[in-house]
Amino acid sequence: MSEFVNINQTPNMSPIIYKMGKCPNCGKDVQERYINLHGERKQIGNKLCLDCHKLVVEKLTQGKLDTKLQKEIFDKQRQEWGRLRLPQMYWDKTFANFITKNSVKEIAGNLNKVLKSCVKYANEYPIEYNKWLKENKKPYPSIILYSGVGQGKTHLVCAIGHRIINRWNGEKVACPIYFVSEGDIYRRIIATYSYSQEERMNKPSEDDIINYLIKVPLLILDDLGKEARSDLKFIQRIMFNIVDGRYKAMLPMIITTNMAPSELQLYIGSEAESACCSRLYEMSKEYQWQINAEDYRIKENA
Repeated sequence: MSEFVNINQTPNMSPIIYKMGKCPNCGKDVQERYINLHGERKQIGNKLCLDCHKLVVEKLTQGKLDTKLQKEIFDKQRQEWGRLRLPQMYWDKTFANFITKNSVKEIAGNLNKVLKSCVKYANEYPIEYNKWLKENKKPYPSIILYSGVGQGKTHLVCAIGHRIINRWNGEKVACPIYFVSEGDIYRRIIATYSYSQEERMNKPSEDDIINYLIKVPLLILDDLGKEARSDLKFIQRIMFNIVDGRYKAMLPMIITTNMAPSELQLYIGSEAESACCSRLYEMSKEYQWQINAEDYRIKENA
């Protein structure tokens, strides 16, 4: 190939030698530049044509933007975990560390089936829920997990929360999941009854608390039926308001309980309030699991 020397150089600089070559990316003709350095010819610049060079620069810039976006997403996920209000002992509870077997054999029961069902639920939960609801015209299903103590219910529902938040990938919507125990709801509501006049102006009322629990896109209600209270009418009134509100708003719930289905029905719905159970069972008909397994905590420590 022909080459020529640029004569417009200062006396202290090596002359730039130009020769024609091919862009290694697209094959277009490109003018390559060389200098003689310590008796050896060295190429300066790159071999790409201007168009391909521009694409490389754009990709590098986009890579920096992607890194920035990923950090923003990560920070947003951390914020959502904070709003999730998980008890500290459940911060690390995920599907990956849910125990369905020991080193020798499968743990007795249906934990594998329940785990797969919960993973499916979390993977398919619509992050842009309002858009999904508008398109499907039906609510995403609710979940009820029944079992005795120590069989992994709370671990599973916390894992669902973690998986859904981890799936949030920068969509321009919040991904709020709210975790609350039944006892915490009652304690917060009862506290409102003794507010001073000033506190009533500045703190959430009973209606405020219930309305928030109704409106959050996915409510995780842990340990329903665990509260030993004599005023069952109070429990049934609060639970009916929450369940009925979410039923009408077409918003799902995830519920764990130590009670059998028949016991839960008596607990949250006597004859007068049977609509509460009716709505709840309709909401969760696709995902009702009665876990049959060994005590999770005893098994871990055995």
